Amino acid sequence: MQQAGFGFNVASNNSFKPTPLRSGKKLAKKACQLFPSTTPRGLTQALGCRGETMGLVKTFYTASSVAVLGIILSACATTSTAKYSRSSTASKNAALEAIIDAQLAAYDRRDVEDFLSYYSEDAKLFNHPNQLTESGKEQLRARYQRSFKNKDVRALIVKRIVFDRFVIDHEKLTGHPNGLIEAIAVYEIKDGKIITVTFYKP
Repeated sequence: MQQAGFGFNVASNNSFKPTPLRSGKKLAKKACQLFPSTTPRGLTQALGCRGETMGLVKTFYTASSVAVLGIILSACATTSTAKYSRSSTASKNAALEAIIDAQLAAYDRRDVEDFLSYYSEDAKLFNHPNQLTESGKEQLRARYQRSFKNKDVRALIVKRIVFDRFVIDHEKLTGHPNGLIEAIAVYEIKDGKIITVTFYKP
């Protein structure tokens, strides 16, 4: 018996047992899905959907783990791809530079045939912007046979940029009768051979 606020006793009604609403179960499911940090045990016991909701929680955490693992693997794959791309570019640039360095070494040795071996058969030399000065190995041979008569001329590389199939050198020629000569040489390389050289002079 309980005493009500009006001064008389009222018998307790133990027969009233409210049934949880169906919508309550749906809310519990949504709550567990949206707020995984909420303690699922207390929530499901209150709304009478413990087993069903715990299953959803397990599914949620399993899906989350898979999603996180997928993100990690994707990030690793992206990093590996980026590293491979950088490595591939560096390897390509090194191969292009090796060609230019070898022909410059031949230039300093005055070895015409070795020098020309790094050029394609139809190689062309230009003065900027589009003045063709030599075309083909025979014309290149004639030009550099004359140049190589001066045993004092040396080519020095001041600065270099490698971009795609181009090697761009800031060069200084020392020992020339006209004094120090500076120029920008843009080498275009295809299939391991120099196909064009364009000189930019002050």
